Amino acid sequence: MLVLPAGCAVPAPPPINDKFLLDCAINLRASCGTEVFYAVFKNATVSASCCQRLVSVVKLCHEEMVKYCLSQHPLYEGNRNEILVQLSTNLE
Repeated sequence: MLVLPAGCAVPAPPPINDKFLLDCAINLRASCGTEVFYAVFKNATVSASCCQRLVSVVKLCHEEMVKYCLSQHPLYEGNRNEILVQLSTNLE
């Protein structure tokens, strides 16, 4: 099992669809992934350097990673819509 930023995990070797997420996670790096996770799920702030890295990873990568994390963490299911709205707002 491969642990991605913020505790999300992908079975190894990843299926083709998960390869996209794995590449996103590698490009984002663990430290920024943790900051982004807390910004999305805990309403924290992302540092300027991680924000720049996130922009370089592109919007689609970030959106798909958040959706994947939501699917893996039932704890956030009740806030799913709020998290997705916040995601859209923050990436505009």
